[in-house]
Order: sequence, then C-alpha cells, then structure tokens
Amino acid sequence: MKYPLFPVLLLLGTSQAVAGGAGPTWVFPVARLCVAQEPQYADTPLGQWVLQGRLKLASPQFAQCAHAKQWIPAHVCKELMSIESDEDMSRSNLEQLGAKFSPELKILEVASPYVFDAAEAEIASRELPSCP
Repeated sequence: MKYPLFPVLLLLGTSQAVAGGAGPTWVFPVARLCVAQEPQYADTPLGQWVLQGRLKLASPQFAQCAHAKQWIPAHVCKELMSIESDEDMSRSNLEQLGAKFSPELKILEVASPYVFDAAEAEIASRELPSCP
C-alpha cells in the first residue's frame, strides 16, 4: 500500500495532534514507533497494516533508535495497537484517541520528522539520519 500524499498528511496530522486537534494521521508515525519500540506489535492488525506501507523501515538502525528513545509511552502503544476493527479505525475514534493522548503526542514534533526522514532515506537507499 502506498501513501502518495503521506508527507502532507503526516505533517498535517502531526501538527493537529500536537495542537490538540488530533487529525487521524498521527496514527502512522505513532504505530510505526510502537512497532519499533515493542516488536510484538508487528503482529497486530494495525502493525501489519502500517508495515505494508511506506513506513516498513527494515533498517535495524531505525529500530534501535526508536527502542532506545521510547518516544511513545507504553500505555499509548498498548491502546493504539489493540485496534482491530474498522469501527476502531474510524476518523472519529482516532480523533478521540489523539485528543486523549495529546500531551504524550507532543513528542511527535521530534519523532515524526525522524520517522519520515528515515523512511525517505530507506526508499532512496541512503543512509538513515542520525537518531535525534
């Protein structure tokens, strides 16, 4: 699955989540970070869906950075990665979760640019950026 507008959506979703508006695109970088922080989340429906897209990020360097930083709190990952149904993935539900976790999602100001830059570097077969 490809996300042709992914960079724009990521930036919009990140700014909304940080500002408390919690657009649903915050899910992409947060879910990817959750999978890197705790690999068992790759087996969840959301983890499998995210790993099919541009954020696959097979680089061990990315996983090491995310695991070391633990940007996303465990309770956020646990709740987000337990999503299984289409209803749970609805825009309104994701916006509610984003609003609920808005204080924790402020870290996306640092983490999501790294996720996006790492994904772009991997796609272009370049070295990943340094872990911030």
